[in-house]
This record gives sequence, C-alpha cells and structure tokens, in this order.
Amino acid sequence: MSPVEAAPDARLKWAVLAVVLAADVLDLLDATITNIAAPTITEDLHGGEVLVQWLGTGYSLALGVLLVTGGRLGDRFGRRRVFLIDADLFGLGWRSMFLVNIVAGGVAVVGAFRVLPRDDGDGDAAVDGLGSALLGLSVIGLLYGLIDGSGHGWSARPVLYLAGGALFFVLFCRRQTSAAEPLIKPSLLRNRGFTSGLFLGIVFFAAVSGLLYVLSLFMQHGLGYSPTKAAFGLAPIAAGIVIASIAGHHLIGGLGRNLIFIGLIITLAGTGWMLALVHASGTDVAPWALVPPILLMGLGMGTCFGTVYDVTIGDIDQQEADSAGGSLGAVQQVANAIGAAVVTTVYFHADGQVPAMRSSLEVSVRSCRGSPSRSSVPTTTPVGAPRPASPSPPASSPSTAGPGGPGTRW
Repeated sequence: MSPVEAAPDARLKWAVLAVVLAADVLDLLDATITNIAAPTITEDLHGGEVLVQWLGTGYSLALGVLLVTGGRLGDRFGRRRVFLIDADLFGLGWRSMFLVNIVAGGVAVVGAFRVLPRDDGDGDAAVDGLGSALLGLSVIGLLYGLIDGSGHGWSARPVLYLAGGALFFVLFCRRQTSAAEPLIKPSLLRNRGFTSGLFLGIVFFAAVSGLLYVLSLFMQHGLGYSPTKAAFGLAPIAAGIVIASIAGHHLIGGLGRNLIFIGLIITLAGTGWMLALVHASGTDVAPWALVPPILLMGLGMGTCFGTVYDVTIGDIDQQEADSAGGSLGAVQQVANAIGAAVVTTVYFHADGQVPAMRSSLEVSVRSCRGSPSRSSVPTTTPVGAPRPASPSPPASSPSTAGPGGPGTRW
C-alpha cells in the first residue's frame, strides 16, 4: 500500500478510536456525576439513605451484568448497530446534571454513524440470556439483602434475599459449565494467573469504589461542600490516575506484577493519610490539607487499574482473550457495586460524620491490605510486554532428531 493510500486508512483508525473513547468518556462521566450528585438527587426525590446506596450500586450493577451480554449482542446483530442503539440510550439523563450526555452522546452517535465499519453480525452467535439473568438475580439478591438489612434491620426478608442471591449464584456457576457460549469460559478459571488477578481485582475495585463514593458524601454531608466544590475537591484523584496510568504504561514491562503491589502501597498510604487527617481534625480539616492524600490515592489507583488488567490476561491464550477481557471488565463493575453497597452501609450506620468517615476509611484500608499477597499472583508476561523466546529443544527431541539425523524436521 502506498503512503497516499495508507494515510486515509490511518485517519479512519484514529477516528474510530475517537468514537470509542467518546463512549468511554460517557461511562466515566455518568459514574462520576452519579457519585457527586447522589446527595442532590436523594434530596430531590426524598429517598433517604437507602436511595443513596442504590445510586452508588445500581449504575455499576447494570453495567457489570450487561457488559458481556452486550458484547454477545454485538457479535450477533452487528457491533455498529448495537453501538448506535446503546449510545442513543446513554443520551438520556437526570435533569441538567446529565445534559453533558446529550452533547457527548450526540458526538458519539454522529461519529459512529460516519466512521464505524458496517457489519451484519453473525446470526449464529449465541447470547447466553439465561446466564446473564442468573448473574443479575444473584447480585441483586445479595445487594438488596445487604442494603435492606442494614437499613431496616435483619428480619426474615433481607435474609431470604441473601439466600436467594446465593442460590442464583450457584445456578449461574452451573450454567457456565453447560452453556454453549458461557459468559465466563470454564477454562479461564483453570488459569491460576487469571483467577488470582480476578480475585485481586474484585477486592481492590470494591475497596476503591466504596472509598470514592464516601469521600464525595463526606465532603458534602460532613464538610458542607456544594456539589461543584466536592467535584473540585476530588479532582486530584483524577489527576493522579492520569499521571500514574501514563507512567505505569512505561514501567509494566520491567516491573510486571510488582507494579500492582506498589500501587496498593501508594493507595494505602493515601488512605491512611486521609484517616489520620479525619481523626485529628474531624470536619474542621482545611480544603488544602485534603489535596496531598487525595492525590496520593489517585496515584495508587492509576498504578493498579491498568496493571491488574495486563497482568491478569497476560498469559491467556489468544482465542480466550476476548472472553477474559470482557469477564474482567464485568467483574470490575460488579465489584464496584458491591464496594459501594458495603462501604456506604458502614458509613450510614456510624454515629456522626467523623466516625462514619473514619469507619469507612478503615474498611477500605483493611480491604486493600486483604488483597492477595504478591506471591499468590503468578509471574505472567503483561499484555504488550516482550515475551521471552521459547528455548530451543534439545537435539535429541522428536521435533529435531529423526531418521535423517539432528536438525531434520518431520
């Protein structure tokens, strides 16, 4: 292909990437807006603490349960068609807080219509609707039981919901062993690197998701910040994530799994610093004093986020890569929902804002400290890192030695 022919093709690839990133921005914006706007939404709807908890969990729960199913629908009906439908639905929002969806969603829809390649999909691609339903019912039962029990007392109702959630989870696991196209391929769970990384991701994402949510609640309920001031107060986390993600991209090839535990230590340091501030100053803590620990937490999160993905799927076979990536993304969102539910339960059942924040931070610290140890995550080759060359077989091996002598292949 000549340089003249290659230029339009390269521009098209960048345009497709821009459209996909616009969709990712929509996801990130809505999750962030929900965290910041939760107190305002709850006040407008007179929903109380239970609604605050569901606002933190509902978005991630829906995304996690439907993420892999959406990928299967794209395989069957065409990725372009499903993307356009989803982007249109994403444009719907709550009053003026989500007006940004109309702009970003409109840009994504127009861009997708113009640049995404047309594909008719594969009519034979299987969509495991039953598996998705069982997973959704399982997580909803567990979360509803947790939130209802913590909010209204541990009567028979929340216990039954928890038991039902556990039962549906067992049925989901059985479904994965019998479905023609399971949401999580059973072979992935036999890969120690994948399962260790998956468990580490569940614990870490749950911890930081709950932490981010209660930080927003504490700033508005405890420190009296407006939603706008709370958004600026949390901005150092975003800055830290961006800085650490860029640095981690260059460091992961040399550090591998060690980078995850460096990120955990940094996150723990930032959370511990915040805990010390809340313990010492309570609700009188100055805004400038919050910047260093919040930035440090962001640096730790950014160090871990991409690294967990790369190390977890580093040794996955190529034919399993799509399933592994989708499964890990779905598990991350479900972990976000669980983390928000657990940490807000702790937050709302403490006596006063300072004890509430202190207890929530302690839960996050224990969760990060309880993440799998360094030795439990096998040394894998991260995605994108150079893989070591396979050693040459000895001369006497069947592949190199035969009737024709050493070096003859048969």
